[in-house]
Amino acid sequence: QQDELRDILAGAPSMAQHLPEMLATAFDQARRLAAAETALPLARFPDDNPWTLDEALHWKPPERAE
Repeated sequence: QQDELRDILAGAPSMAQHLPEMLATAFDQARRLAAAETALPLARFPDDNPWTLDEALHWKPPERAE
């Protein structure tokens, strides 16, 4: 999905002005979903997104040890 987002942004640079708000909304939705899926209190998840947009678009999960 990161690659798809980067492609969309490259084709529509005018969307860049909306990205901070979109990222905040997506983080809030993900936070609520994580709380529901884990049955943990919502307060266990940070209120504010700790990552910049650039970090979110380029983050790679750590490789699993086998």
